[in-house]
Amino acid sequence: MRPLVPADVLRLRAVSDVQVSPDGARVAHVVEWCDPEADTMRSAVWVDGQRATWGGRREGAPRWSPDGRSLCFVSDRSGRPELWLLPAGTGGEARQVTDSPYAPEQPAWSPDGRTLLYIARKVERSEYVRPQVVTRLRYLLNGRHYVGDGFWQVFSVPAAGGPSRQLTADGWHHLHPAWSPDGRRIAFCTTRNPDWDLEWVWDVHTADAADGGDLRRVTAGGGVCLAPSFSPDGSQIAYLFNGNPTTGSTADYHVWVVPAGGGRGRDLTCDLDRGALGREPPAAQPAPLWSPDGAHITWVCRDGGVARLVRTSLAADGDPGALGEAAFAPAGRAPNGRHEALGPGDGAAAWPSASADGRRLVFAFSDAHHPAEAYDADGHRLSAENAWLDEVRTVAPQRLRLPTDDGLGFECLLWLPEGASGPHATLVEIHGGPHGATGPAFSARQQMLVGAGFAVVAVNYRGSAGYGQAFADRIHGNWGVLEHADCMAAVDHLVTAGLADPARLGVFGGSYGGYMTNYVITHTERFGAAVSMSTIASLQTLAYTIDHWESIATDQGGPPYAQPEYYAAHSPITHVARVSTPLLILHGERDDTCPVGEADQFFAALRMQRKEAMLVRYPGEAHGFMLGGRPQTRRDAHARLLAWFVEHLG
Repeated sequence: MRPLVPADVLRLRAVSDVQVSPDGARVAHVVEWCDPEADTMRSAVWVDGQRATWGGRREGAPRWSPDGRSLCFVSDRSGRPELWLLPAGTGGEARQVTDSPYAPEQPAWSPDGRTLLYIARKVERSEYVRPQVVTRLRYLLNGRHYVGDGFWQVFSVPAAGGPSRQLTADGWHHLHPAWSPDGRRIAFCTTRNPDWDLEWVWDVHTADAADGGDLRRVTAGGGVCLAPSFSPDGSQIAYLFNGNPTTGSTADYHVWVVPAGGGRGRDLTCDLDRGALGREPPAAQPAPLWSPDGAHITWVCRDGGVARLVRTSLAADGDPGALGEAAFAPAGRAPNGRHEALGPGDGAAAWPSASADGRRLVFAFSDAHHPAEAYDADGHRLSAENAWLDEVRTVAPQRLRLPTDDGLGFECLLWLPEGASGPHATLVEIHGGPHGATGPAFSARQQMLVGAGFAVVAVNYRGSAGYGQAFADRIHGNWGVLEHADCMAAVDHLVTAGLADPARLGVFGGSYGGYMTNYVITHTERFGAAVSMSTIASLQTLAYTIDHWESIATDQGGPPYAQPEYYAAHSPITHVARVSTPLLILHGERDDTCPVGEADQFFAALRMQRKEAMLVRYPGEAHGFMLGGRPQTRRDAHARLLAWFVEHLG
């Protein structure tokens, strides 16, 4: 067995969007892989372990027709993204369905199989480079850059082919389309308030499926609604809702149901005090999955660092009981019995797909030793895209629970190198968000560092997601302070236990983890090396330039102009003169979440003081370049991360 090395990131293949046919007999999924020679990522659709699409560079979003005879997917084989249909099981050629000037996304079949819904951002094309005229704050989106010149609209198109029809009104965004069981109405999420760019309110609306008329608002506002899904009898709509009108990312999403005609909604998961795995608009978001009898909903729960499948009963709310450190007992049930965990144990499950009778449930799942593969709820693995990892030594983490003065405590995950006794050169990994969490799912970065002989401790500091809303809210209006205290408490624990070498400590993180890496090295001299990725230097400049500015203002209790002293005090750049730790900064030049100017200013301040620092800028790369960038960027970033710690810590 050999360790994982930076070049191995080019061999990793990712499985996603696992979809089971209505009869439960066939399973489709998407595979993404690196093309190192072209320095690009490619993806295609697989069916029952065999590649089914071959025509484009990027192909995905497979969706079975209601009769299971066709598979719709998105492909760029015609030169731009379009919807295509593949005959299932006949070996026939794929047929193009749309011929749109826009790029279709999120396809959805009508119940009778005759029509497809999709969304597309309606952008008028021009022969020259037009000026970008900005009147709204929401005009940037990481990974897509400028989106201020068009709105996402819902379209329908005949599955047999023909012109598309726009069903929603210009001037507003519309996402996550879904059909009613009788095919007469559609549901989607949209903004309708005049100041939609100054708040974060998305409501579920329904409309006539034929022409988009008879628009009705179903939900009552007050936050972000995502991914509506009609109940089997059409009487109710399930959706995700965060109950916060100022943010799409810092408050937990819960599973709600509301009468399909509108009325009072009901939170099905508030008693669990765990949020759903949700992605803020306009990202694609799978919907809560109804059982055929309408008695249960299956969804993905963030429980600590674990993303687990959960089946929730629509029965009357029960006694939540004491959740303790985890929401689910070893038997797989929450204390009140209304919520039951399904499928494999610790790891990261993706949103599921079910057969028409509900008997077969499939999804993507990653554990400590394997990237995401296709699984069913009985724990059977349905794909093996990374069999080569059997020759690589991987390590599962240990869980540590450490106390805090406020009684909340926090959790760490510890990876120790095999076959070596401590004390180890130890790296503190700080996750992003800030309301994210590190779990036991496979990470090439962690396995590479542990394989090189480092111990890695990932700190789910106070403020992390998956431990209840009060735990996540603990850092509001006080960024950096408690997170730093928890990281140092983890270091002290490992040093006292003889596992960490106090003379060989490193720290690293990306996004908010990059902010915290900078914060830590401006508040302590104990670390011998640091790596800050997609970094943040100044909360003031970040708050005005980030693509989702509201997440900063919400967590700080207001914008910078209202409390400049707070923003200055909590910004690493204010304290940069204290830095003595050698720092490597890795940053994408096309990052709209943490713009590259954050890296520039922190590096400049260090270099002006003749302190040891290196800045690596990756042209064309967006925020998550280590996981979602071009192949050579991924390899280079992993190699530099490892080399920096080897050089400075041994």
